[in-house]
Amino acid sequence: MKNNSDMHPEDLIYNVRIFIKELAKVQDERFESLVDALELNKKGEEWLWDYIFNSDEDTEESFEEYLDKYGFTYGDLLKENIPYGTAKDEVIEKVLKDLFYQNSGWRVHG
Repeated sequence: MKNNSDMHPEDLIYNVRIFIKELAKVQDERFESLVDALELNKKGEEWLWDYIFNSDEDTEESFEEYLDKYGFTYGDLLKENIPYGTAKDEVIEKVLKDLFYQNSGWRVHG
């Protein structure tokens, strides 16, 4: 295998381009799985997207705190006819902790 300095610039660009596209696919799949697991409506999906992709990387603000800042609760973001209560809160908190708060980043679950 050639080291990077021996590769043509077009090959390097191509390799990085393919890698970034693969990452984007995984990112989209992970996000959609999270939205499905949380049973979010369209507004919920948009707020979650904003929280994940636009909030400061170093923030320790939870999603619940983020929503509260804008006057929303989890219940406002759930699909219709989904009961909102303690059990739902626990599921949401677990999913968010598993995916975003442990080890300072994404965790891959099988």
